[in-house]
Amino acid sequence: MANKQVTITVLNAAGDMAYSASVLHVAPGDSIKWSSGANTGAFSLTFTGTSSPLDEGSPLQSGAGNTVTGTVKSSGASGVYYYSVSATYTPTGGTATDPGCPEIVVG
Repeated sequence: MANKQVTITVLNAAGDMAYSASVLHVAPGDSIKWSSGANTGAFSLTFTGTSSPLDEGSPLQSGAGNTVTGTVKSSGASGVYYYSVSATYTPTGGTATDPGCPEIVVG
């Protein structure tokens, strides 16, 4: 089991976003920790489609320290799982949304 990390960063008030890994390859049992980057506050993740590859399901909300951790289902199906991200841009308090770009590849 590996521990993977993804940093979510809202780049500006226009809502442009960046990820330390926009495509993350994982295996069953791996844990994934999402955290906020510079100028980025609370965030939520929602898997698109009908299923989440994580034991924790969907959606996931950041907690204290603007982080959230999920574990890839040990019995999960291999495949590509897209998720949307909504995050606060802290300088203005505005919300940026990415409706389905980041993905997790299980296999």
